[in-house]
Amino acid sequence: MGVLLITGSVLLMSSTPRAAETVFAGVPIYSIQKTEDTGTDFSATVPANAFTATAVPCPASAGSAGCTFRVSVVSQFRALEPDNAAALKVIINGPGTPVMPSAIIQVASASDPLFYSTHSFQWVKRNIPAGTIQTVTVQLGMTSGSGSAGARTMSIDVFSGLL
Repeated sequence: MGVLLITGSVLLMSSTPRAAETVFAGVPIYSIQKTEDTGTDFSATVPANAFTATAVPCPASAGSAGCTFRVSVVSQFRALEPDNAAALKVIINGPGTPVMPSAIIQVASASDPLFYSTHSFQWVKRNIPAGTIQTVTVQLGMTSGSGSAGARTMSIDVFSGLL
């Protein structure tokens, strides 16, 4: 086990270029949790909503600093066509920064047609004005071809100000 930790440390110190890092600190003002256990099919041409759209208020008490939303999604995937990838897209309407690191993230590649594999990702949107309500929508799609999603969960954490 000690060897695994050392190997992990060496990998973290690699000089390989990475995307900009976003650091979070603090406790959310509040959180919204959703689960969905009904499977759904999706494709590159017909994306599917992973959850019903969710209205998320940035409380007026956030003041001039506004809010930061953190959206975390975990989903099971299966029956993804070979040489393709499943993607999650997070749409948060209204003013503020664009969704980071990117609204669309490829999260899973070809998987076993019978067994699910589980994948997750987090998105952030900053500078949301206090006293506004924005709608969070999460969609499932493919680079091409089709796939299926099983059980999935979503957490939306609302923080005061910039984190």
